[in-house]
Amino acid sequence: MEPPPKSDGRETVLDFSSIFKILRKGWWIIAVTGVVGAMIAAVIVLEIEPTYSARAQILMGQSNRVDSVLGTLIPDLKIDDDAIAGEIAIIRSGRVLSKVSERLNLETRPEFNVALRPPEPEPSLLARLGDAAVDALKRSLGVALPDPDAAGPAGETTDPVQLAARAGRVQLGTQADFVGEMMGDLSVRQVGSTSLVDIQFVSTDRFLASAIPNAVVDVYMDDQLDRKFEGLRRVTTGLQSRISEMREKLEASERSMIDYRTGNLAAGFGGSRLLSEQIGDLSRRVNDASAELAELQSDLSGIDALIRREGAIAATGLFQSDLLDGLQGEVVSLRQRRDLLLERFGADTAQTVETIAAIERLEGTIADEAGRLRNEQAQRVDLAAARVVVLRGELQVLESRAIEQAGREVRLTQLERDYQAQQAVYNTFLDKFTETSESVDLQEGDSQVIFYADVPPSAIAPRKSLSVALGGIGGVFAGMGIVFLLALTDTALRSTTQLMALTGGTVLVQPKARRFVFQPANPLNHVLRQPLGPLSESIRSLRSQLLMGLPKGGGAIVTLASSESDCGKTTTSILLARSLSQMGVNCILVESDLRRPSLARLMNIAPTPDLIDVLTGRLPLDEAIRQDPESRADVLTARSGLGDPAGLLLSEPMGDLLGELKQRYRVVIVDTVPLTPVSDSSPMIRAADQVVFMVRCGMDSRTVEAALETLAKLDPPQMVSVLSMSPQGAQSKYEYG
Repeated sequence: MEPPPKSDGRETVLDFSSIFKILRKGWWIIAVTGVVGAMIAAVIVLEIEPTYSARAQILMGQSNRVDSVLGTLIPDLKIDDDAIAGEIAIIRSGRVLSKVSERLNLETRPEFNVALRPPEPEPSLLARLGDAAVDALKRSLGVALPDPDAAGPAGETTDPVQLAARAGRVQLGTQADFVGEMMGDLSVRQVGSTSLVDIQFVSTDRFLASAIPNAVVDVYMDDQLDRKFEGLRRVTTGLQSRISEMREKLEASERSMIDYRTGNLAAGFGGSRLLSEQIGDLSRRVNDASAELAELQSDLSGIDALIRREGAIAATGLFQSDLLDGLQGEVVSLRQRRDLLLERFGADTAQTVETIAAIERLEGTIADEAGRLRNEQAQRVDLAAARVVVLRGELQVLESRAIEQAGREVRLTQLERDYQAQQAVYNTFLDKFTETSESVDLQEGDSQVIFYADVPPSAIAPRKSLSVALGGIGGVFAGMGIVFLLALTDTALRSTTQLMALTGGTVLVQPKARRFVFQPANPLNHVLRQPLGPLSESIRSLRSQLLMGLPKGGGAIVTLASSESDCGKTTTSILLARSLSQMGVNCILVESDLRRPSLARLMNIAPTPDLIDVLTGRLPLDEAIRQDPESRADVLTARSGLGDPAGLLLSEPMGDLLGELKQRYRVVIVDTVPLTPVSDSSPMIRAADQVVFMVRCGMDSRTVEAALETLAKLDPPQMVSVLSMSPQGAQSKYEYG
């Protein structure tokens, strides 16, 4: 059997014709999603309250003469392009917004004061249960639940940690909550790369939308002047004390330099050359000792590696020892004697045993001597390491003395450089203070208002018509996406044409069994109640197809296989056996599913004796064969519980059993396990004269392709494919490929 082609007969070519067909097939999905999208947009638009927006604008960066003088000393007074981001942060700060809230009396408006809003409805039972479940989950995970008393007023506690944590709310006071509400709708941004700043507010009240930006502008301008006066006050009150401090530091630096030079001149800075020579000589000695240590460690590592790899005896060649040489000679002699004794008398004689014991004792002595010599080598390594440590310690002492001597020279240089730096800073600061004292223009602002916000004439959102139209368009596109996704991802087999494209052989259709009154669908009962129904006709078609393909003379094995479970394989094998028996064909149904056997339960017969009893030799074949009560067909069931089902099916007794059944029966029907999960079905397919491949209608084509690849490797002589559980009518029972 050739491998099946990699195709399921459902390739989608994305040309205009196929696209149109896909859209026409799913037009109702597109229409429904379009209408739903428009309705959702309409509902959302009607529920949204109209919002208004107003904008004010200011210009920053108008520096004055005081800024040019103090800009390098007082950065918070210098307002230029680089400081615009900081000024925007000040505009949005709680300090400015709290003043805006007080000026506009926002605590009387429900938009900002939560206490003035109407009470929210009680949460539903479902919401309370959800909250309780979330709390329980947090407790189980060890997540701390919020403390309801943690957000109380700061005045109720004296804990410094809590007071520090609430510093922001303490500074804002009663305006803290109103400021938080205002920040959410306030937008302050720079216009491009210019010095213009837009202040915009969005609100459901058109007058409030313009009032807040105007109030923010006024409060910010006042705050800017306050900051300028505060900065100048800090400058005038602090410059004098700074100059005094710097003068004291300059004098202290000069005294330190003079004292250090005086205290160290008597000690002198000579002897550095002799100290350098001592350090060089000791360094060479450390290098020589380190090289010797490395050589000894290398020898020891080689000895240890050889002992770990081949044993202590193998390392005797690395030591120079007369004792080891003598012991090795004795071992060689004893081994020659042992080999001679083994050759003449065998291993059980007393002389041979005594010689072997003597060899073992000598080898133990050799191993002990090698270990002793190895330990001596380790002691030499330890002594060399100790010598290196001592030499390095002496070298560190000399280096410390050299560093200390060099530090005296460096310290004097640092003191001289520090004195010069202190003198330069003092002169520079004194010059700036003189320039600042001469500045008189202290009240000029750094920003100016470009325009105030006007009351907005119309709302900015929602735009009802556009929103509904966009909702409908979005729904249409979503529907088109769903339609294309369903079309492109559908890999299910639903027709004989698709199955024929995969198998390339004979394909039959087996319709789905219908329910009988209020009972669930049962194919076995359905065939008994409706012998002329579509399902019965499909079984007879399969029977005819198999009989026409049987070899003339002798029996034949028909194996039913499937890619996975629930494909109707076992049910079809029962119906096929009954149909052949009713026709008068000598047949037997053999169950080879040793993992999940079900024939005994479905045919309402005793589960034992069975196939395993025959294969293991506990019972002869005739005692294990039973008859179907509905058709009198012979049945050989199986049971589960074996540790190696595949091994039993591959065994020689199974091959002999199949050969005997082919001699006794015209048709031997074998029900196997599915192909995909296990390999138990391989022996039954190799032994088959015909294979019936069951495919459930709606199965994924990729699963069928994988099973067909497995079947191709087993190379069955003939194969008939059956599309089971198909909703097709009786007029399309089968097709020929």
